[in-house]
Amino acid sequence: MKLSGDVVLEKEVSQRLKDARRVLVALDFDGTIAPLVARPEDARALPATAALLTQLDDLARDSAGTERPTFVALVSGRDIASLHRVAEPGENSFLVGSHGAELQVPAKVTTPDTAVLTEAQRELLSTVTAQLEAIHALHPGSHLEYKTLSTVLHTRGMEAAGAEAAATAAEEALSALDGVSVKHGKEIVEAAVAHSSKGEGLLWLREQTDADCVLFAGDDVTDEHGFAALETGRDVSVKVGSGETIAEFRISSPDSLPELLQLVLDVRS
Repeated sequence: MKLSGDVVLEKEVSQRLKDARRVLVALDFDGTIAPLVARPEDARALPATAALLTQLDDLARDSAGTERPTFVALVSGRDIASLHRVAEPGENSFLVGSHGAELQVPAKVTTPDTAVLTEAQRELLSTVTAQLEAIHALHPGSHLEYKTLSTVLHTRGMEAAGAEAAATAAEEALSALDGVSVKHGKEIVEAAVAHSSKGEGLLWLREQTDADCVLFAGDDVTDEHGFAALETGRDVSVKVGSGETIAEFRISSPDSLPELLQLVLDVRS
């Protein structure tokens, strides 16, 4: 496996995982575990990745209560209900959904904690959704994704001029609404009524697991908040794909993730 970045040494990643007593492996879903697809509901983990995630979930179960536990988490912009449908996470995995606004621990640990909207937030989400539905109707080829805390306009698959026009229209409409958090990702504009980030989600996970080393891999702009929450030289931040990043390491695509997960299993099993 080739890891590249400011530190271009596979052995450096291995050493951090070996040195740590408690390790958390946290992974983004879309663009990291699963290749990006035109319709979010069609996304699935690559077969090799899915098999290794099952092994990691087993490792989390088997190492629980030992002196060197390994924890597993999915950290996604999807809401937790959608994450369950497409990722089929193991019963020993933590889940962070809606960019950190929804948090769920393994069922056997405690009662799941999910975000609940206030009446004002529900009304605001209804307004946001109506605005984006109007824009979607005017821009053929775009499509909408409805989440618990947000609505997303997708432009993947559209020609460049049309995608830019749809995104610009969405940004202009949303800018007039107070209390809306607008996130930009790969060919998406997401409008959320709860303010959160993947960095906050990772800090919550570290608190829950008391991990002294966190490995986090992600591909999108919103994952940079996650990388920023990690400690350089102690944790392992991995950018998936091209683009500017503050992550220490990089892999080329979701196709390369199985090698990274195998490295984790080899070191921690």
